[in-house]
Order: sequence, then C-alpha cells, then structure tokens
Amino acid sequence: MLACLHLLSAVVQRAEAQVQTINFLDNKPSAQIPFRNINNLILIPVLLDNMIPLEFLLDTGVRTPILTDRVYSDILNINYDRSLSLRGAGYGNDVQAYVASNVRMMLPNVQVTNLPILVLEEDYLELGSQLGVPVHGIIGYELFARFVVKIDYAQNIITLYEPEQFKAPRSYKKYDLTLENTKPFIHADVTDRNGEKHTLKLLVDTGASHALLLHSDRAEVPLPLKTLYGNLGRGLLGNIEGHIGRLPELNIADYTFEHVLSSFPDSESYSLSSHDQERDGTLGGDVLSRFTVILDYPHKAMYFAKGDNFKRPFIFNKTGLTISAYGRALDTLVVTEVRKDSPAANAGILRGDIIFKVNGMRAQGAGLPLIAEHLRKREGKKMRVVVLRNDKKIRIHFRLRDAI
Repeated sequence: MLACLHLLSAVVQRAEAQVQTINFLDNKPSAQIPFRNINNLILIPVLLDNMIPLEFLLDTGVRTPILTDRVYSDILNINYDRSLSLRGAGYGNDVQAYVASNVRMMLPNVQVTNLPILVLEEDYLELGSQLGVPVHGIIGYELFARFVVKIDYAQNIITLYEPEQFKAPRSYKKYDLTLENTKPFIHADVTDRNGEKHTLKLLVDTGASHALLLHSDRAEVPLPLKTLYGNLGRGLLGNIEGHIGRLPELNIADYTFEHVLSSFPDSESYSLSSHDQERDGTLGGDVLSRFTVILDYPHKAMYFAKGDNFKRPFIFNKTGLTISAYGRALDTLVVTEVRKDSPAANAGILRGDIIFKVNGMRAQGAGLPLIAEHLRKREGKKMRVVVLRNDKKIRIHFRLRDAI
C-alpha cells in the first residue's frame, strides 16, 4: 500500500490560538510505545480525547494528525473550526474534511493536549480494508518534531527521547537528514539497469509499506528491464497505477541492498503538491523495517543499525491477487484485483471472489494479515484456494511464480 496522505495535512496551518503540549506521564527522559507491524506499517494505540481507544498509523510524511472518520469525533462532540475540500494522490474528486483544534490524545506513557487534527467526512482511505486490521487515523510530525524517535522493528517498540537527554549509540551509523515543509529527506544511491548510479533525494516515509518509489519524470532512472504494469496502491478515492520492477542496487548509509522492488507510478494517477516537486521518490517501510532507525529531527540526523530482517529478500506478490477485508470485523476477504496473466488469473480466480480457505486455513478465522503472509511463500509453492462465487464453493489450485 502507498500512503499518499501528505497532501492532506499540509493544508492545516500550525499557527493556532493554542500551543500544543506533549509530555511524558512519569517525568522520565524517555517513554516507550509498543506498536503492531502490519505489512511494514506501524500502528500505535491512541486514546482520543482520553476516552475512545483507537489505532493510528505512524507516518513521517503527515504534518497534522488525521482522523479517518468523523464518527469518533462526533461521539465526543468535538467542535470543528472550519471545513476543507482536499485532493489526494490517486484518481478521484475532492473530498470533504474538517479542522478541529484543542483535541486531547493519550499514547502509552505520553499525554498530548491542544492538538489540531484533520477529520475526514468518511473513511475514504479504507486503510483497515487494505491491512485487515482497524486503522482509525494517522499521526506523525507532532511526535517527530518534539522528540528523538527510535523505531525498533524487531521488538515492535518505539522509544521517545527528550532531545537534550539523547546520546547517539556508537554502534549506529549516522546519516544527514534534511527537513522541508516538516518532512524528512535523505540522499541515497541507486544503480539502474545499465549499471549507472543515481543520487536521489528521498522522502523517509514510515507510512508507506513499499521499499522504494520513484517519480519517473524527476528521478531520471530508467525502468528496469523486467516490469509489470498495474495497481501499485491506493490514494484518496482511487487506485495508483504504474510499473513495478527490481533495481539492481540501493545504497543507503553505507548499506547495500540488491534486487530492490521499486515502483514507478504514473504521473496522471499520482500527483505531488508544489512543496514536493523537488523530491525524486520515497523510501518506505520495506527498507526501513530492516533496521532499527532513529529519527532526530531536532539535530537533523538519522541513525541506522542492522535489524534481524536485514538480509530478507524483497518479496513480490507471486499470486497476482489484491485482497481487501470487509465487514465490521474485517473478516470477509474479497479479491479486489487480479493481475493479468498471473498464477491466480490463469487458474480462474476472479475479481469479487470471496476467499474461503487457503491451504486448509479458513480465511474468516485467520484474517487478512495471516492469509497474506501465507500467500507470500517460496517460488513454486502449490496453493490450494477455495473461493465463494455466487454462493458456491470453487476449489482452485496454482503454483506461486515471481513475475519479476
């Protein structure tokens, strides 16, 4: 999934009447926040207005916190200062949102007050459907601007440090970080299909699950020799189309990755704001999750240490299926896309089919994250899938194949 939310929060100005405060509950110099890692994305527990327990996506690219559905703010009788019409990346018309200020929010060991938030009229983003777990909002810059933030993907722990108390571990590699319009950028090198190296300016985006996304009209990196064209993810009110392939190398902070999955979205379906025109692309969670990373906005630095998954191969969807979760419990798994000439397409799976079983595992009980993991097995693995179509069970067999 591509987290194309940055255009949203930039419209909310931080110059509000009240100044927000973020404090640790126990007056210690650091605080730990447990998180869930779902498809390389970070979900943290949030107590909205100190009353309603929710889960928010942690996204370095988002300036102002976003509540994805106003039903929760309406329950709390939160007042809206004004309404906005917004446009996001992806096909679709403008969407309606509201600005609320002076909102209270509690995270584990952290209290936030006088917080401005952006509230969507309805859940246009459908993050829960894409991930298979409830996602109620997005938060980012407020935490990163105030603290030094350590993200330990292996232990699923975020540690916030008071900047004046933070000392960088010697075992970590330091990298220069630049901040533009509240967003973090680093420079990295990629090697293209011709063996040429390109130094790129990349947005560091914890809210994007992909490895690397490049803007073809800006980065000037030729497409890999072998690519597929199709749906890369979802923006506001629409899918983002483009090519995906593997670049030979990515070099970042003296670390080298090979055969890196790289997305090249069409400019027609993935628009950038005027503030973002100077970036070459985005570095996402499929790379970041291979490290323990420390983001130090106050001192404009980023630190890397190898994680347990550093040597994990970059895995492409070998089935050709895009599956979304629906229903109140997000336990109805529906095929929303079938890539042409993929193993699933050639075996006869159709868009709209409901996944009932995968290799004997009932989809309704397992949930989307586990089913998706089960479908990311090794090349040649035989998959036995039972789908529901027109209230009939259909058994389908195919073998996984890496198309790129």
